[in-house]
Amino acid sequence: MNPDYALRSDRKPPWLRVTVRAPDGRLRKGVAEAVARMELEYVVLTSVTRDDLEDGGAGHFVRTVQTIRERRPTIRVEVLIPDFEGDQRALATLLECAPEVVGHNIETVPRLYRSVRPGADYERSIKVLRTLKRLDGNIITKSGLMLGLGEREEEVRSAMRDLRDAGCDLLVIGQYLQPRSSYQAEGMYESCVNE
Repeated sequence: MNPDYALRSDRKPPWLRVTVRAPDGRLRKGVAEAVARMELEYVVLTSVTRDDLEDGGAGHFVRTVQTIRERRPTIRVEVLIPDFEGDQRALATLLECAPEVVGHNIETVPRLYRSVRPGADYERSIKVLRTLKRLDGNIITKSGLMLGLGEREEEVRSAMRDLRDAGCDLLVIGQYLQPRSSYQAEGMYESCVNE
């Protein structure tokens, strides 16, 4: 399910025209080839939610990272993952590829979850980050939070505490800007910066 705040387009560049199907190796080889050709030193891998796959796509992340490292052994890899429906086996599988960073975005504060992230669960997302740290205490975990959806300062601070309590190491905060009138409306937010 694509969240209501994400801009989607039917016009995709040729290299992005991919039909979602069971991973067959071509995609990960193509990604590895692109990474090698661009001589990247750091890559962030993400995917759509693959709840059609038994492991939620965790194995595909692992095979993709392994394929990339065959081409660029010194590359640093960050994976930006779905919640895998909270499946600890999927999270353990994911860690087999030893990414430098595992990101899972909470996106917004609990009060706004139902309207902004239907089908997602705030507590499950926090638990995913906590579980990653429990499974590998050395893994760097990262999350993202959007501002501008109507959250209040104390809600943002509380979400930041939840992330910290879960052992989250890095937090990216971005500003939500409504791409079109048919998408999630922007809301007022209070500044969390003390002047």
